[in-house]
Order: sequence, then structure tokens, then C-alpha cells
Amino acid sequence: MYALISVLILLFSASSSAFAQSPTKRYLYMSTPDGAQQEGRSGNGILVFDIDDEHKFVRRIEIPIFEEGLRGFTGNLKAHSVYYSTTNHRLGRFDLEKERIVWESTFEGGCCDRSSITLDGKKIYAPTGFWYSEEDAGFVVVNGEDGQLIKRMPVGPRAHNSIV
Repeated sequence: MYALISVLILLFSASSSAFAQSPTKRYLYMSTPDGAQQEGRSGNGILVFDIDDEHKFVRRIEIPIFEEGLRGFTGNLKAHSVYYSTTNHRLGRFDLEKERIVWESTFEGGCCDRSSITLDGKKIYAPTGFWYSEEDAGFVVVNGEDGQLIKRMPVGPRAHNSIV
């Protein structure tokens, strides 16, 4: 009798576990090439890896503008987008579901290094860069939906990284 109960518990546990698995897929996105990488580049775009399948390579999304070299790359779940900054002072948004560039903006007076975005996807904080040492150096605050400048935040020269 105990053996039968043990088998039933095991079967119930296994079936419950199978039904409890989430249909949500988790992916890791990596951008290439780095702005400082001149040799050994592996192409221009976003590499996609399946986190739940031992980080198996899924595919590459070619994005020609990435040839400029990337300074920053950050994602936002709510917007289903990644935001990138290039060596040529370009900041952009790429929609991962529609696989298209939503907007690109360039800013005078320093921009854009390793940016970060708020959880709601509304504001991007982009440092003006380690190469920029003018009086207005610091951050540009950008609307995450349309790429328009909200304001500049002078904080000192050579602003390089940010975390929100």
C-alpha cells in the first residue's frame, strides 16, 4: 500500500511540475561591436541567447547602424525594447517584438555613453561620455518613447556610466 501511495505522490509531483512551468521564454540580448573594438568584430547587431536552454545561441538580428560601434546597450521589459548608444553620439530605440528601429536621435554637446532607463520606460539617462569635459558635461535626459531631449543635467566632466 505504501508503495502505491509513493508512486502516486511521485506521479502527481511530476505532473504538477510540468503544468507549473511557465510558457514565458527568457532571452539574453548582447550587442556587437563594442565602440572600442576595432579588430576581430563579429558583425553588427544583436545576438540572442535562450536562457532556459543552457544559453543556446538563437539568432543574430542584423542592425547596420551598429557598425558605428556601440557605447551602451540597455533594455526595458515594459517597452519590449533595447536602447543603444553609438560612438557617433547617436541614441536609439529598437523594438524587440517588431524587430525595427523605433527612433534615433543625436545630441550636440556630448552624448551618449552607457545609458540606463527607468523601469516604466519613460526616461533614459545618458552620460555625455568620458571624452566630453565641457561645462555642461553630465547627463542628457531623454524621453524613452520618442527620443526627444527632456533636459541636460550638468554634473561634471567625463560622465561615463549610469544605473537607474
